[in-house]
Amino acid sequence: MNDKEDSMDGMDDEDNERKADKPDQGRREASGIEAARILHVSDACIVINKIPGEAVQGADSGMADLPRLLMEQIPGNPKSRGFFPAAVNRLDVPVSGCCLFARTPQALRFLVLFMKYIFYLSS
Repeated sequence: MNDKEDSMDGMDDEDNERKADKPDQGRREASGIEAARILHVSDACIVINKIPGEAVQGADSGMADLPRLLMEQIPGNPKSRGFFPAAVNRLDVPVSGCCLFARTPQALRFLVLFMKYIFYLSS
């Protein structure tokens, strides 16, 4: 028997060590959002520079949940009592880019309609 046959998963110790050294690149631990990444804040919306590994909505356990982090970091808008920041444009977890969050239900309706209008004009 050789070393490969001794291993239950077919990987030798060196392969297992390399695999263990790599962090899960599709996830980012929940922490704060650095101030430099918050590009715009108004009563109606927030724009942030999303980095890979952050969830715009539907975060799994242990993932950075941007709406929750925004609520914790940016004081609530008194006009939107109880409204959770909602993503107007969605970006997948492994990608980066600017992400727009509405802070009020009215802003969410307006921004979604505006985005549909812009996409309609561009097609």
